[in-house]
Amino acid sequence: MAGAKQGVIERDKRSVAIAQILAVLIPLLVYLTTLARDVTFIDSGELAAAAAHLGIAHPPGYPLFTLLGHVFALLPVGSVIFRVGLMSALAGAVTTGLLFRAAWTLVGDDTPAGWPRRLAVFGTLSGTLLYAFAATPWSQAVIVEVYALHTALVMAVLAACLAIVSRTRSVSTKNLILVGFLFGLSLTNHLTAALLGLALVTTLVFLSRDQRRPEASRYRIWLRTILAVPLPILLYAYLPIRSRMNPLVNWDYPETWHRFMVHISARQYQGIWGREGLNLEELHRFITEQLFADATPVLPVMALLGLLILARTRPRVLWLTVPLFFAQLVYNLGYPIDDIRVYYLLPILLLSLWAAVAAAWISRRISHFKFHIAVPVLILLFLFPMFALKQNFARNDLSRYRVASAFVHDVVLSAEPGSVIFSGDWELFSGPMVYLQKVANFRPDITVLDMGRLANPMLARDLEDSYPELGMVCKEKLTAMAEVAHKAERGEYYNINKAQNLFKGMQRSLARESVRLRPTYALGLAFQHDMFTGLDHHPEGLLVRMAKDPGFRALPLLKFKLPGVLSGREPDIIERELLSLYLNMLAGRARYLDHHGHAEAADSLRAYLAHIRR
Repeated sequence: MAGAKQGVIERDKRSVAIAQILAVLIPLLVYLTTLARDVTFIDSGELAAAAAHLGIAHPPGYPLFTLLGHVFALLPVGSVIFRVGLMSALAGAVTTGLLFRAAWTLVGDDTPAGWPRRLAVFGTLSGTLLYAFAATPWSQAVIVEVYALHTALVMAVLAACLAIVSRTRSVSTKNLILVGFLFGLSLTNHLTAALLGLALVTTLVFLSRDQRRPEASRYRIWLRTILAVPLPILLYAYLPIRSRMNPLVNWDYPETWHRFMVHISARQYQGIWGREGLNLEELHRFITEQLFADATPVLPVMALLGLLILARTRPRVLWLTVPLFFAQLVYNLGYPIDDIRVYYLLPILLLSLWAAVAAAWISRRISHFKFHIAVPVLILLFLFPMFALKQNFARNDLSRYRVASAFVHDVVLSAEPGSVIFSGDWELFSGPMVYLQKVANFRPDITVLDMGRLANPMLARDLEDSYPELGMVCKEKLTAMAEVAHKAERGEYYNINKAQNLFKGMQRSLARESVRLRPTYALGLAFQHDMFTGLDHHPEGLLVRMAKDPGFRALPLLKFKLPGVLSGREPDIIERELLSLYLNMLAGRARYLDHHGHAEAADSLRAYLAHIRR
């Protein structure tokens, strides 16, 4: 009898282990299949270049991502962007595995051995895969970005905290030291991980109230956990050390204490949160657009059921997870940025945890039902994540994505060798160009000056490497502007009107001196900026040549890559924005040709425009 019981226990353990492996391998296979092989928009290019060259990424620097990404960049497979992207795919799959482990921690102990337990394992896996195939988590697992690694670290901290809260009797101080260490490590990848402090403090409060522990022991629990947090934060020391070695990618030269603190605190983003209050329209967008579309309406429905189950069986888990959910939600409502969608990864993760608990509970309950009732329910639980997989596959399949590199190619098509491009769009051009220039060695002769970076007090240092002659002739104005910027960073008094005039004067000086020294262009509609006032504009492809000569500039009809890349499918929002740029700029070139008496060339260009519109 004892042998039979032991056999059941062993089979149950085996089923949990197999499900744990599947929770990692199934998403990993899907992520690898759909992983981007080429650069994508926003920060993908810059982050990949920083990882490839052990550089300094944009604030807060992401030292953990950069160091781990460099290891992946050394792998002898595919392009560098693909290699670094493998880290995102693996981190996304690990997140799903940790999610399974956390959900099973909450339901496993209460589940009877035998078929009820094995069915509960199946249900937990089903609920976990709802997260894996949700649109937002999947989208971050197939590109070079910090969010997949961020979510993996967040889930590691949550899984450890949940294990402690739900199993108080088996807790040791080693577990808590690990939690503190993981919390500190998560802060080296993304600053919003600070919200996890709520979960950490809640866990410590529950342990402190455990009357079975001596009072001195409770104080030691707090002390040891808190002391474990700063150790991994020492990874930030990588930034000043590496910056002094002058890496090929260096965002802000964080070599002094001031520049280091500005960089790791992401000071330029401070003040954004709450400046427009809490945006309830953003809440409406999340609920009506993102939440129900991410993993089908099943996710929020199952999550609600899971919350009700946890309220009855493990109320302390609600104290750990629900405040964290609303803290991230409130943070998002007060943070008015374009890519706010990815900041909902934590709420979606928590919803998926609750949904997995519900799926496990349903699976366990149907073990008492007859076969003809139990099987359809199990099939339905299996189909839920499959529906999400089917729904989100096309939008997240980036294996053949070439839009970003095609756009960058089209932009520089008309640029002369050794030219300068003033870019007003980091996400669509400047960011991808960092990777293509510094890693893929594409058009290294071109200097890109991102207009959003012109206010950086380290602009003069940037120009030393990229455009030294411009830095020399504008040195006086660059120095004066840098002094004002340093005062602003330190919170010291400065005359705002005087600073604005100084900045505008510096911009105009940069534009005019650049035109004098090299062929100079503005990307897209950036030529309308005040800094180019007084210069002659010559539309050439997607660029506008800035000059002091109003005479006609001939240019052959350019053949762009992007329309061919997009042919045969419906463009998404970004692609429609790009096509609009093509149409506007080429229409401007046609008007330019008409103005200078080249009607035949203008007609040819309009015919090409009609082809692009189709």
